Amino acid sequence: MATDNRFTLSLTGRVIDVRTVGHSQYGNPTRAVLIETATGEHVELRTTANSQLAYGIGNSEYRDNWHQFGLTRAGRLNGYTRRVEHVEHVEHASSTTRP
Repeated sequence: MATDNRFTLSLTGRVIDVRTVGHSQYGNPTRAVLIETATGEHVELRTTANSQLAYGIGNSEYRDNWHQFGLTRAGRLNGYTRRVEHVEHVEHASSTTRP
């Protein structure tokens, strides 16, 4: 049975940088998006071909607010997003000190 949950695979973060890396056969842009996660890590992902997200991802809405981004099985942004009201910053595991 198929699930209707578009966020089965997802990443929560905010956009740091966006650049155009190509286009689809129909001329729609493909973007490389640098996302900061709640742990402070930076992850670069691409938008899927012909996604409407590629047109709006550079807007301040995605830079100023935290969002949950849906991902494809291949690890691309699938175009589904929702704003997250509260994100707790978690210290990155590599930056912790041990006694």
